[in-house]
Amino acid sequence: MVEQKNSSLFYSIASPLYNCSKKLRNRYKYVLALFLTLALPSFVAAQINVPDSAFREQLKTRYAITFDTENNITNPESASNLEELHLYTDISNLKGIEAFTSLEILESSGGKLTSVDLSANEKLTRINLGVNSLTSIDLSSNTALTHLSVCCNQLTSIDLSANKALESLAIYSNQLTNLDLSSNTLLTSLSCNDNHLKSLNVSFNKNLQALSCDKNQLTRLDLSSNEALTFLNCSNNLLTSLELSSKAALDDMECKNNQLTSLNLWNTKLHFTRQWLLYENNNFPFYYNSFFPFQKNMVIQFLGLLPVFIIYIISILFLVYQKHQDEQKNKRMNRWIFAGNIILLPAWYFYLSDPFISNTYMVLFVVAPFLIVGVLIQLKSLILKTIILLKRNKTTANHS
Repeated sequence: MVEQKNSSLFYSIASPLYNCSKKLRNRYKYVLALFLTLALPSFVAAQINVPDSAFREQLKTRYAITFDTENNITNPESASNLEELHLYTDISNLKGIEAFTSLEILESSGGKLTSVDLSANEKLTRINLGVNSLTSIDLSSNTALTHLSVCCNQLTSIDLSANKALESLAIYSNQLTNLDLSSNTLLTSLSCNDNHLKSLNVSFNKNLQALSCDKNQLTRLDLSSNEALTFLNCSNNLLTSLELSSKAALDDMECKNNQLTSLNLWNTKLHFTRQWLLYENNNFPFYYNSFFPFQKNMVIQFLGLLPVFIIYIISILFLVYQKHQDEQKNKRMNRWIFAGNIILLPAWYFYLSDPFISNTYMVLFVVAPFLIVGVLIQLKSLILKTIILLKRNKTTANHS
């Protein structure tokens, strides 16, 4: 009787525990099933697929990235450690680029890209996706970007507000109608030529040194804030005025094929070896030639050269004044001297109108021939005249 009571007592205690344990086992099964349901897709998603065969081939041959039979990357550690990718083949899809999380430089030009997702590549500082077929690009995640080239694509707009570190932008040969650079205050080089821009605001880009905005539809270009500008190409627009008087650093520019009527370049350092790049197809007055517009550095150069020029002319005239005993021979010598100086005139002209010192070809093929021929033609006559002068001075000294 006692054993039956004990057995009943054990059952009454063990039964709830067993039932509880069974419930826990069932709950564990549910938890395990839920874990597998959620975790397995994550493991699958971690496999990064590269569907483009040209992209895969470059990754295999140049960067030792390996793939399985389904084109998934099998050594993701190697991919995530790469800092540069230079791709030159005919790539049409960069899917799989998200595996390269340490990437700082990406170059994939001359392909068939229509879109690209670089949101996972936050360390990128240089991007070159030129000569593709991109219609849009999102760079909001690439805040470290300093150099961007997306030239020769089909972009109609671009948002660069997140790229505050940007220093160089090449976005020429696209279909842009607007370009907002107000957030890119560190920009030093901008090439936005061959677009459909009707306005361009670079007033926030005070560090800008090189600007190429030709082949657009600009009617106005305000460069008052760009004191560091050294190169400007604004040709083939609709500009009627251009203020450059304060651009002391400017040493090279083109502004042909506009509607300009005047140009103040007094403080610039331009080398006028290609005047037609300034004057061609504008509305300048007829007197705008190689001597005009005047520049401060040209005037200083001319004034520095003027004393030498005056001394030279006086010396030549003084020697011409020295007469040979033979009148006919004297006339011939004078003619040779005058002829030589006439030939020298183009050399003087090129020197005064073009600061050619930095142009080796101008010196070798234009100035030097005139200079050499002009000197040689009159050299014999000048020597003879000098001898006459010395003899006359010696005779005068002996008589005294």
